[in-house]
Amino acid sequence: GHPPLRSFLGVPVTHGGEFVGAFGIANRPGGYDMSLVHSLHVFTSCVGVMIASLNEHERLQSTKKLLEQKESLFRCLTGLCPLGIIHSNQNAQCRFVNEKWIEWMKHDCSSSSSSFSSSSSSSSIPLSSSSGCPYRSASSSSSSS
Repeated sequence: GHPPLRSFLGVPVTHGGEFVGAFGIANRPGGYDMSLVHSLHVFTSCVGVMIASLNEHERLQSTKKLLEQKESLFRCLTGLCPLGIIHSNQNAQCRFVNEKWIEWMKHDCSSSSSSFSSSSSSSSIPLSSSSGCPYRSASSSSSSS
């Protein structure tokens, strides 16, 4: 098992005033005093930044995954919709059209003769494609082509 503890120091780790973790050290000959705690301040601060950064990275990855799932559902549902859907920004730049809009209007966002212009922003939602959509039946898939 575990070696016997003769002395122990538990140190809280904070970042921005919030508790993000803790670490402990044990069995130092002579024990621990406040001067050692103060000398660990720089180390503790660095650990706090690393833990907070890891937590933020995990939060961003989770948010990115959720956004990708919601965008996939959005594309699927707009692909199944029997109505034409167009989304443009405040500058009348086309951000998204579904397949039915193109079918009805013979409109393509990338067409330079269009009154809408395609956004080159990487955040724009692409043209709806419901292929691979689990909610799309085989008959609706062939009727939209």
